[in-house]
Amino acid sequence: MLKKIYCFIILIILLVLTLSTNSKASNISYKIIIEDDANLLTNAEEMELRDQMAVLSEFGNVVFKTTNTSTGSVKSLKYIQNYYYSKFGNTSGVAFYIDMNSRQICACATGGLDRIITSGKCDTITDNVYRYASNKNYYECAREAFAQMNTLLTGGRIAESMKYICNAFVAVMISLLTTYGIYLKASKNRKASDNELIDECAVSFEHTPINVTLTGEHTVYSPVSSSSGGSSGGGRRRRRRRRRLFWKRRKPRILNLQINEH
Repeated sequence: MLKKIYCFIILIILLVLTLSTNSKASNISYKIIIEDDANLLTNAEEMELRDQMAVLSEFGNVVFKTTNTSTGSVKSLKYIQNYYYSKFGNTSGVAFYIDMNSRQICACATGGLDRIITSGKCDTITDNVYRYASNKNYYECAREAFAQMNTLLTGGRIAESMKYICNAFVAVMISLLTTYGIYLKASKNRKASDNELIDECAVSFEHTPINVTLTGEHTVYSPVSSSSGGSSGGGRRRRRRRRRLFWKRRKPRILNLQINEH
């Protein structure tokens, strides 16, 4: 009996906590801000865009801002993030920004909504709506951006054509590189080691006996050489002859003689 009473008390406490949490959540008032400093929208377009943004205000604050002046060294995404924090702090919300000075568009989410609308999803949204901004249809660009944010927050999915194209391109490149690497590895001739060369060498010897056949005979006469004395005499005669030839070829010299007269 006591156990049932304790369970009943716990259920009442949980019910009270749930009701108090819901009442606090219902008291949170999210805001909508449209600041078209670049004058991209007409008054009628601003009213229609506010209705689209009101759907998102169920989840957090919603900001749409445009500028046509330089933001200095601050990039567009950092600029809109700083602008949102200056207005609402770190509370839940989304923002869409058109920077006419640098010709850029960007989106961001914070305060827990960034778990659903991640930075990658923000990039996808800007890719999907960029063509409207290129055609100077800024209202349709902003309306479609907030509509895709609402689709994500309600559990839907948005088109990610650029992501699929990039993934397909990367997959094709990886497959080509992998195939090329396999081809190089398969076609490369590995250098054989010394042991492999020796094992593959086939060594064999063949011996053919020599057949000698006698075809004929002839006699060679070898005279006896002359004595050494005769050879030395002939050598002296040749040297004397060379001396005579040498004296014949020399030019005569004139002697300068002085005769003393007595």
